[in-house]
Amino acid sequence: MWLGTVEDRFGMIWQDPDRDRDLVQTALRWYCPALITRDSFTYLTLRDAQPRATAAVHYELGVYGHGHHGAELARRLHDQIKVWDHAWRHHPEPAFSLYPADATVPNPTVGRIFRKRHTQLVMAWA
Repeated sequence: MWLGTVEDRFGMIWQDPDRDRDLVQTALRWYCPALITRDSFTYLTLRDAQPRATAAVHYELGVYGHGHHGAELARRLHDQIKVWDHAWRHHPEPAFSLYPADATVPNPTVGRIFRKRHTQLVMAWA
């Protein structure tokens, strides 16, 4: 949800479960967070970082960027992961408020207004 409120290029991708997953594994099996532009995209990846000698489960997040601006998008996604982890992880979840489309809506300090034909959804982080 954090990326959806701070990134205009936010999107979701998914990996076909019937396709080979040995090369790259998305962080989430379905609908993985991504940043997407006209000619590039980047997404979260996940790899097993578990030492084989222990029973503990450890994973490492990463990012992969593809396309002309893939490296730039990957840095942006990486930076937002760090912002979330260091500054917002322990905050309460965002508050949601729904307004009619023609209402005057308060602009959240941190968050986003999602405008639709009949409504406006405000997602604000405290």
